Amino acid sequence: MNKSDKRVLKTDYLIKKTFLALLNQKEIDQITIKSICDKALISKSTFYDHYTDKYTLLDTLVSEYAQNFKSEIHSRFKSVSEDRTLQVIEDITNAMSSESQNISSLLKIKGQHGLNIRLRTILRNESFSYFSNHWINNSFSKVFLSELYTEISLGSISFILTNHNNPKMLKQHADFVEIIQEALITKINSKNTEENQL
Repeated sequence: MNKSDKRVLKTDYLIKKTFLALLNQKEIDQITIKSICDKALISKSTFYDHYTDKYTLLDTLVSEYAQNFKSEIHSRFKSVSEDRTLQVIEDITNAMSSESQNISSLLKIKGQHGLNIRLRTILRNESFSYFSNHWINNSFSKVFLSELYTEISLGSISFILTNHNNPKMLKQHADFVEIIQEALITKINSKNTEENQL
């Protein structure tokens, strides 16, 4: 099978789109190869030309979304100022909102095949690297900051994706993030001032 052939690419896109549509309606355990093929109007042999099973398909989708997320968060962390690190997640999640239902469905899957684990690892690594190289690390351990940042970020991602059509809830989220950022910076500045006076 020539993976660059337009017909192959079109079929692969159709399989992924169909699988995500089913995943938005059902749990992964309720989705069968037959249901994917029936909905996509393809044969089982065509499906198996592309994927070994539904978990291989799921892993491919998760990898694609995770790679896009990793690229986006890496570039945003490179350009963010120390007092706006939480803004990175809001900006990325707002960009993800066009596919909120698909991403939300992938985040709900537990265990090794879920997007949640991949995003958690990416967030932990990227934030750890960032906090290791910025002044904020003088006040708190980089391990503590990266773990806290990861959990806050995952909660924010889930909230924003669920409420992406509700401006009032999104405003509350943005206001809350702003309060946390301002409080953190105020506390760090205060602590640094105290340490410099000693």
